[in-house]
Amino acid sequence: MGKQNYNSENMEQQQQQLIAVPYEYISGCNLDDDTIDLRELWRLLLKRKKTIFLTTISVFLASLLYLFLAPSLYDAKATIKIGHTMVTNNGRLVPTYLEDVKRLKHYLDIAYDTAGKYRPDDTTTFISEVTVPRKVGGFISITAMGLSNEEAISELKKPVQEIITRHNAYYEAIRTQKTAKITDLRKKIKYNQVTVIPAIEAGLDLLKTDQLKKIEKQISDLKKKTIPLLERKIEDARAEIMTREKTVEKMQSNLQNLTSQYPAVASITTSQISYNQAAIDRLKFNIIELQEKINRIKRDKIPALEVQRLKILKETIPAKESQLKKIKEVTIPGMEAEIKKIEISMKEPYLVRTRLVTQFLTHDYPAKPRRILIAAAALLAGLLAGIMAALFREFLAKQN
Repeated sequence: MGKQNYNSENMEQQQQQLIAVPYEYISGCNLDDDTIDLRELWRLLLKRKKTIFLTTISVFLASLLYLFLAPSLYDAKATIKIGHTMVTNNGRLVPTYLEDVKRLKHYLDIAYDTAGKYRPDDTTTFISEVTVPRKVGGFISITAMGLSNEEAISELKKPVQEIITRHNAYYEAIRTQKTAKITDLRKKIKYNQVTVIPAIEAGLDLLKTDQLKKIEKQISDLKKKTIPLLERKIEDARAEIMTREKTVEKMQSNLQNLTSQYPAVASITTSQISYNQAAIDRLKFNIIELQEKINRIKRDKIPALEVQRLKILKETIPAKESQLKKIKEVTIPGMEAEIKKIEISMKEPYLVRTRLVTQFLTHDYPAKPRRILIAAAALLAGLLAGIMAALFREFLAKQN
């Protein structure tokens, strides 16, 4: 019994504790923290509308003050087409620009501090932007800022003039190089026309009128004069041999009679026979030498001259005529064609100067500050700041 009474009393105490919790506390406990009561939020904003209004107006007035104090900056823009020369690449003509646009942009960004890292805060005239179009090659755009369009244009002229001046030097260097090549080709053409061609023609005339005729005359003289002369000498020698042999025979036939009757005369006759016999031997030897000369002329000299003559006719003269024809029909026309090609490459569109695409572009209204945009942004920012201030004040009020 005692235990049952104790349990019933304990249950009654627990029920009393549960009933003691206020209903408002239970309903005020938000079991889902992510749920926002929009009506309650709207009532809160209406309650703190003065805070929101004052904060918004303060931020908006501050932006108006900034817009009033900030200087009006005008912009001027120029687009430059980088000059180029056309070169052949794999059989196709492609432009080679006087300067790479990306490198030029990098140089201008550093030289004119477009990022403003080292620019004093009170600077009102400066180069603000350098851009390179992605889809179109060889173009670069430069934007300058100033207190007026005139100041912006004046500042913009500095990089524009610098680029054009430097690129004009590149352009003139290319033209000078091409002009020098044309001059060199013309000198070569003149040298061929004045020196080489006349020299070859004179050489041909010399071969045809002098050397060839000399060789033919030598061959003719050998055949018609030298050989017949040697043959006559042989005949004369043979005739003399025959005469001396007859004389020797006669002397030998008379020698027997003279020996017995006139010994002194016989001795003289013997000497004459020996002399004639020696003369006959010399004549025979001369005949052999003369015949050998005739054989050498027929075997060596005349064939050698014929070979030399044929070589001149079939090799030397055709080679020089071919050389002359090549110079007249290939070398000189090739040089003249090269000159025309270079002259064409020195004209547009094969060689183009760097130039402005259009005149400097300006506007009648300031580019900075953007007043409407800044005022609208300030109004929106002030409204958000006012709402945050209202929520913060409400939070402090609940904490107190």
